[in-house]
Amino acid sequence: MEVDPTAPSSGARASDYARTMPADRFSVGGVHDFARAAATEAATADAAPAEIGSAEHTLRGISLTRRLLEYGYTAKHPTTERFQVRKLLGAGANGDVLAIQDHNLEREIAVKFLKATVGPGMDEIEQFIEEAQITASLQHPSVLPVYEIDVNERGRVYFTMKKIEGRSLGDSLALSTLDRRDERIATFNKLVSVFLNLGHALSYAHHRGIIHQDIKPDNIMLGDFGEILLVDWGSAARLSDPARRQYGTPLYMSPEQARLEPSDQLSDVYCLGATLFHALTLRPPMWSDDEEDFWRKKRTGELDAPTRPERRLIPAQLLAIALKALAPQPSQRYGSIEDMVGDLERYQAGLAVSAHRDSASERLVRWYRRNARAVWSASAVATISLALVAMLYGERLKEIATWGSPIVVETFDDATSWRDRWQVYLGGFEWREGRLISTDALESLLLWPHRLEGDTAVEFDAEVLPGAQLGDLSLFWVPELSLQDDGSPRLSDFDAYHFLFGAHHGSYSVISAASGAQLAYDDAVPIPGRRHHVRVEIVDRRLSMLIDGRTAAVYDDLLPFSGGYVMLYSVYKGHAFDNVRIFSRGVAQKVPATAVGDAFLQKGLYQQASEQYAKVWNSHPSSAIGAEAHYKLGLCAYLGKADDRAFSVWDGMRGGRWDGDIELHRLETLYRKGLHHEAASGLARLYERADEALRRRVIIQWSIIVAEIRRGIMYDQREVTGLDDYLDVHDRLFPDERVADRSAAFALNALRRFQEVVERYPRQRYERQFALQCLGRDEDILREYPDDSDVCVWALERMGRSEEAPRRFDLQLGSRTLGLVLRGLIDDAFTLDAHDSWALLASGRLDEILATQPTGEFRRRAAMLVGTPQTLAEWKDDPIALLAAGRIDEAWQRHRQGFGHDLVVRQAKGLEDFIRGERAVALTLLDGGNGHEFHQDDQIWMFQFLILPFMHELTGEPGAVDRACATIIATRRFAFEQHPWFCARFLAGQIGEAEVLAQPHALNARAHLTFCRALRAEREGRRDDAAREYRAYMEMPRWIRSLDLEPVVERFARWRISELARP
Repeated sequence: MEVDPTAPSSGARASDYARTMPADRFSVGGVHDFARAAATEAATADAAPAEIGSAEHTLRGISLTRRLLEYGYTAKHPTTERFQVRKLLGAGANGDVLAIQDHNLEREIAVKFLKATVGPGMDEIEQFIEEAQITASLQHPSVLPVYEIDVNERGRVYFTMKKIEGRSLGDSLALSTLDRRDERIATFNKLVSVFLNLGHALSYAHHRGIIHQDIKPDNIMLGDFGEILLVDWGSAARLSDPARRQYGTPLYMSPEQARLEPSDQLSDVYCLGATLFHALTLRPPMWSDDEEDFWRKKRTGELDAPTRPERRLIPAQLLAIALKALAPQPSQRYGSIEDMVGDLERYQAGLAVSAHRDSASERLVRWYRRNARAVWSASAVATISLALVAMLYGERLKEIATWGSPIVVETFDDATSWRDRWQVYLGGFEWREGRLISTDALESLLLWPHRLEGDTAVEFDAEVLPGAQLGDLSLFWVPELSLQDDGSPRLSDFDAYHFLFGAHHGSYSVISAASGAQLAYDDAVPIPGRRHHVRVEIVDRRLSMLIDGRTAAVYDDLLPFSGGYVMLYSVYKGHAFDNVRIFSRGVAQKVPATAVGDAFLQKGLYQQASEQYAKVWNSHPSSAIGAEAHYKLGLCAYLGKADDRAFSVWDGMRGGRWDGDIELHRLETLYRKGLHHEAASGLARLYERADEALRRRVIIQWSIIVAEIRRGIMYDQREVTGLDDYLDVHDRLFPDERVADRSAAFALNALRRFQEVVERYPRQRYERQFALQCLGRDEDILREYPDDSDVCVWALERMGRSEEAPRRFDLQLGSRTLGLVLRGLIDDAFTLDAHDSWALLASGRLDEILATQPTGEFRRRAAMLVGTPQTLAEWKDDPIALLAAGRIDEAWQRHRQGFGHDLVVRQAKGLEDFIRGERAVALTLLDGGNGHEFHQDDQIWMFQFLILPFMHELTGEPGAVDRACATIIATRRFAFEQHPWFCARFLAGQIGEAEVLAQPHALNARAHLTFCRALRAEREGRRDDAAREYRAYMEMPRWIRSLDLEPVVERFARWRISELARP
């Protein structure tokens, strides 16, 4: 049995984090202070306990017997006080709860007294009264009824309520193990019933505008006779109260509560999900023995994933419900408690739940449970067969000759009714004169929300309206979408085949896979102001795109396409769609023998698929269908990562139809093993002897391999390996195959052969723009792509000319605020967006970013600038983080081949070598980094253009800084926002300090000026002045110096301060 390393210890600290506490204690120190205060209070209470039954615990009330006697009635009961204290039930943060006998009604009740502090303030009294009133207002079976509130003779406020015999869910969990649970929650069905009751109570509270804020196992009572109650509403708050108090228990509270953001109904969803997770796994959702790490995980919503034993013992649907409720972002949770309750009810009824996508076997099991009687009736045999075909095989439409009439005709005749039939999935559309027009500046998607089965064709008319940016008039074919409770598609991520007419800003047309691999290519592009007719066909294994009646692109897959959803797709606003028609062929009369295996294979069920293909192969060993089954039997092993078994299966079928595909798999295996020369040579040999169809598959395989290597180089910082071999194959054998152009341009950029991309691939717009950027040719971008607002705005920002962007383009809010920040106009940026991340960075409000952004680039920058890179678990291997931690050799080993970071780690390594006295080695290393700086991080420019020339002067090379400044002034006018140009002119004596401070992007100008003053003073032999300026530079807050950490510049400044202090 595995031991769960994430479970909290049973020590005092774990119990401290299980306490209810106010929001001002949501920190390491706050928890400790709260725990100490609670311990002191408990010790005081133990030392001088209030005597049970003393005047401290009296209630107002007159005995019924005494009242009867006053009015002359006889009474059979003796005269006694109405209320008699029985025992202390418990002591909480703000009160004691006692069991008291009510003799008038002959029942035992519970009474909560406000804590007996010296002169409790009105805040405490009002809070206590609010708890009673809130609880009393919730007249629900799962909320304790409150009977009365009053003040006794000693001035203690109290309220009375129903007393329940039983134990808390927390106690039941403490008595349980994964193998044997407490009787009250002995089965998952019992547990679901508990949470259904809790969910109904919370739903009622939310309906009344009340949130609980502190749902946890200890606040759930399980009565001895089936009662289920959510108690302790002392932390509850009214949503209508703008100054509502915040409470929570660290182990169960939501991330937004931990970040001190206002709680709402979705915070309760999280707390209920956390409690359900604990009830399922018998541990809280997250824990860390390091308390700082605990709060980091809590604020970001990081969970300790369920272990294998937990997943084995807990129903997947129930675990999925808990995990969905525990989503870090409120928008990713259930939209309400009612939605969560609905999933729990569906689970209990044996139905599918929205939080979990069932496998085929799970669907069959559930179908069987609902139809068990029919299974065993003779008349149900045919029904069962049809159900299996529908759920597993998806085989359709094999032998119909014509498409027939469309099943959908959409002409968008009026402004509103189309919304009843279509779903805007992304971006936006508006109706205008019988057409739908895209309205989003980026992407817009329009979904036909009904699944289309089998062979399908879709055609539509589309136009790039005059004045709009050239871009996609396209269609997505989505095999699977997750569904909501009503069966409609859910707005979430999906994989799709893309039929792109006018891809990449109107550069060409392609069919591409979800991975981005281009499967088929054509030069067709939309002409602005002209209506085009586009038709897409998905037939058996073939994807086709026709443009204005001409077949533009065709792709054949190994497996048939069995159904999916249609989306119209536009990039940029001002693209019109109308006359949409959808066709579907009739159902086939017979099913191929491989269809069952194909269905399993498409769903990744390789073992089941293997069994089906083996049956076909054994039954038809000498036929074409048998050969196909034989090949796919090996394919199951191959896709299941059992390469040796796959090739063992295939060894027996040489000389047939499938030889080329088997060889492609063998070459892919060589590629995965890193044998790039052998894989590339094999692709070349296979291409040379292949027919046209196999050649297309070779090119696609080549494109996929090259794209993966390029991605590893540019994003995963891998070493450049094998790309030259693959590019040689491309240039020798299929240099004119347009479907391979994008991958070839990818590879050349990854190899820093930027000029070749510019010259060879004018249609690969994005890759060519990137190459121009890396060459420092932003002015060429502005000249050649004036209609591409995004790329031009970025170019203007890099050139220090952001003030031009609002005059030339309609900017998004983020671009407007960034431009203002770069120009030093931080207050203006906050006026546009009070929470703008760039403005928060530039103003030093780093804690706000760390508290509100659990992940992402801005969190990385903020943590670096504040000096806590160790808190960035997801960035632990980031080169800047490694350099900040002084792990220079590790950064050099990991990132010296990295595409975007190799120069900064080269600088760090060279500087350390130089400081150690290995000056010749250092300068050889550093000078080798020249020539490709424009795709690097902004941290490199000061070292590359100013510090490195100065280091040459330190080795006895006079005038190196002067020559560098002359080169910058002559050739680098707009590089790195003009910062090097202004610094060079200052060092050359061409401008004064005022001009440096007045440069267009003035945000960090004062820091740059201070550094340049230090450099100039040291070059002039003014050691004391230089040391003072270096110290002034280092004493500036990091965000004043740069919007990202500059570890190499800091290291240089510290070194010079140390050197200048020597006599």
